[in-house]
Amino acid sequence: QISGLILSIFGVGTIISNADIQKIISLSFNIGDIWMLVCVLSWSLYSTLLKKSKLELSQFSLIQTMVTIGLIFLFPQFLYEQSIGLDIKINKAFIFILMYVVIFPAIAAYYFWQKAIELIGPNRSSLFIQLMPLFSALMAIIIFKEKFQFYHFIGATFIISGIYLSNRKTQ
Repeated sequence: QISGLILSIFGVGTIISNADIQKIISLSFNIGDIWMLVCVLSWSLYSTLLKKSKLELSQFSLIQTMVTIGLIFLFPQFLYEQSIGLDIKINKAFIFILMYVVIFPAIAAYYFWQKAIELIGPNRSSLFIQLMPLFSALMAIIIFKEKFQFYHFIGATFIISGIYLSNRKTQ
C-alpha cells in the first residue's frame, strides 16, 4: 500500500509540474496553500471518522446537515457581497450551473464517497482522490483543447499503478 501511495503521489506531482522538477523545487507557499492543507487534513479526519463512528444519520441526512452548516457559513459572505453591489444575475446559464453543482459535486460526490468508505474503508478510498489531477488534465485536453503531452501519460501511469498496488489483495 505504501509503495502504491508513493507511486500515485509521484504521478500527481508529474502531472501538476508538467514533469519539470524545477517547478516542484521552486514552490513557494502562501496563505491559500496553508488553508488547502487544513482542508486536506479535515477531509482526512472526516473520512476516518465516517468509518469509525456509526452515525444515527442516513447518508443523505448527513449530506443535508453538511450543506445546511455550509449555507450558514456562506450566508454572511452573500450578505457582504450584496452590500458592496455584487448582484447575482439569475438567467438560464446560472440555473444550469447551479443544478450541475448541486447534483454532482454536492450530492452525488458526497454520497459516493460515503458509500466507498463504507464498502472499502477510508485508507483504500483515499487513494482515489489522486485521480482528480488526472481527470482535470483529461478535461483540459477535451474541453480546452490542451495538447496531450508525454508527462500526462507518465503521470497517469504512476497514478493508476499506485492505486492498483494499494488496492491489490495480497495472497
